[in-house]
Amino acid sequence: LLERFKDQQSSVGSASDVTPMQAFLRAIPGVGERPAAAIASEHASLRSLAESYEDPSMSMERKRRLLQDIPFRCSSTSAREERRIGIRTSEKIFQIFTCRQGSAVFEG
Repeated sequence: LLERFKDQQSSVGSASDVTPMQAFLRAIPGVGERPAAAIASEHASLRSLAESYEDPSMSMERKRRLLQDIPFRCSSTSAREERRIGIRTSEKIFQIFTCRQGSAVFEG
């Protein structure tokens, strides 16, 4: 993940509209530009998202699903439909923030 993050950082160069949070999220396999921007609009930093995951008042299930309902515009169709982050992506990001062996997230 660190190598993919470095690649994202170098590929965005000095583009002022791409934040470090967006670059980090885009380094995660399956997280594209628009979903990353949508998540970053609600959690502007890694610290913000980590604090949400550390909130003792939230159940583990709620933390896994924390990002699933964040909407984003999909431009792959002419209708520019609105989609949601979804449970798979939400769980994948949760695992990255909470697992003890990062490589396990990307296996199988």
